[in-house]
Amino acid sequence: MFDSALRLELTTKDAILQECDSLRRDAGRVLRALHYDYADARSENGGESECRAVIIEAGFMVPELQVEFNIDGRIKRVDFVHQMAPVPPTCGRHTAGGVGSEA
Repeated sequence: MFDSALRLELTTKDAILQECDSLRRDAGRVLRALHYDYADARSENGGESECRAVIIEAGFMVPELQVEFNIDGRIKRVDFVHQMAPVPPTCGRHTAGGVGSEA
């Protein structure tokens, strides 16, 4: 929900935090999500936001969003990526920089 509101420029993180401060209910989960910069306008739909929340709550590192790769001169974009090593990610027989070896 935050991702979509931020992407559509309906609000800001500061405005959400101010609203949470005005509530009498515990808004700790909301504040944690915003505090750790998990709300991200680059998410293109609710499914991506929910999936990313599951990844984060399961203790995995926060993924990079909407990353583009050049594969054989064509730009391909993925919703999430974890770049954990200085090696280009592979896609079948292709690497992010071009054609790789058969796996």
